[in-house]
Amino acid sequence: MFKPSLVALLVALSAGSAAAQSALSSKQITIVAPFAAGGPTDTMARLVALGMSEKLSTRVLVENIAGAGGTIGSTRVAKAEPDGTTLVFGNIGTHAANAGLFKKLPYDPEHDFEPVALIASVPFVVATKNQLPVADFAGFRAVATTTPLTYGSAGIGSASHLACLLLNAAMHGKASHVPYRGVALAMNDLISGQIDFICDQTVTLIPHITGGSVRPLAVMSRTQLAQLPNLPTVAASGLPEVDVEAWNALFAPKGTPRPVVDQLFALVEEALAVPTVRSRLVEFGAVIPARDAAQPDALRAHVSAEIRKWVPIIRNAGVTAE
Repeated sequence: MFKPSLVALLVALSAGSAAAQSALSSKQITIVAPFAAGGPTDTMARLVALGMSEKLSTRVLVENIAGAGGTIGSTRVAKAEPDGTTLVFGNIGTHAANAGLFKKLPYDPEHDFEPVALIASVPFVVATKNQLPVADFAGFRAVATTTPLTYGSAGIGSASHLACLLLNAAMHGKASHVPYRGVALAMNDLISGQIDFICDQTVTLIPHITGGSVRPLAVMSRTQLAQLPNLPTVAASGLPEVDVEAWNALFAPKGTPRPVVDQLFALVEEALAVPTVRSRLVEFGAVIPARDAAQPDALRAHVSAEIRKWVPIIRNAGVTAE
């Protein structure tokens, strides 16, 4: 028996938010988080799914499809039916850095997706193991330029890798990269002292910082954090070229009709306005963009600009995921 697709339902009911929510509620929406559970991408995807579920009165699922720098999960969505039911929670890695890391990327981050919404940007913090004998960023920089330290990341080409790669180059450091299958594993080894430092998002780091299990040294964006007001920026500490923020966004498969994309954008807007969701994001240090910057067309331009920014950095550093 023929069943009306989500596309047909959304297009037919696009005039009213309540009607659109009813149409969405009749179908199962899945957000693919293309990284391991417990990391910042997974954490934020689940928060957004929680807000969407509240507005739809049905559960939006999050499915972790990790591996190969987020390419496996992203490819799955790129090839999915373009009906609005399967989305990917992409980021700076999947939709910018991978264009420089992979010679044969199985998807085109600019042309194989329909941008839905920019969710948030998230600052990075440099943090060390408590056992490292440094008290501040200046002391860390002095050690990093003379001692072969190690830094962990969520994997080759992940946001945490790119941030530390940029920092190490700016410091003329001697650090070597230890990739993990997800940032949670890297964090475990940082806490136990197996690696020396990490450059990661506040979503992951703030709970460990407040718990005292790692030592924060500096913020990697140009503005200080309200959550960590005594923490200086790397730029103010003598490395103005270091300015790194992660970003997360929702994408649908290419060919998803614009009315469907617009309804999904409206749903995300409502989800981010849910007090529990918004407060958790702010607690983690995430910055929710203005509406104009979050919209599909603005996100498309943002992805293009980020590819132009990161691909030359990656290629000049000789980093490859293959």
